[in-house]
Amino acid sequence: MVLGLKVYDKHQAEAERQAALHAARQEAINLLTLDYRTVDQDVNRVLNGATGRFRDEFASRTADLEKFMSQAKSTSQGQVQSAGVVSIDDDSAEVLVVADQTVRGEQSKQPLSRHYRLSMGLERHGERWLVSKIGYVG
Repeated sequence: MVLGLKVYDKHQAEAERQAALHAARQEAINLLTLDYRTVDQDVNRVLNGATGRFRDEFASRTADLEKFMSQAKSTSQGQVQSAGVVSIDDDSAEVLVVADQTVRGEQSKQPLSRHYRLSMGLERHGERWLVSKIGYVG
């Protein structure tokens, strides 16, 4: 019986790691993939995967973001290169994400490529992992 519980706990812990990892990867893609033609939907997608201070800060900047993207006719595409769970417990996790972003706009002839290393703090809300903070790793 004890062996069965240990195996179950191990599988449950791995499932939680994978769920937190998936949430962080998806939020990075959502954050880095924006299109001036669908910016309202894109912003809502980011907010749907966010909570706490990160959600509040992002929500407070959406009007400026929408204005800038519309004026520049800007689009961006994000792609996660790698990600890994640094730490996790029952209610929180820290995930490092390495991602690239390609930005295009009406003013530039060539796309601009950016490379990000993000430290993402996540909080568990019910069955969902939501991003509560994002920091840039030097």
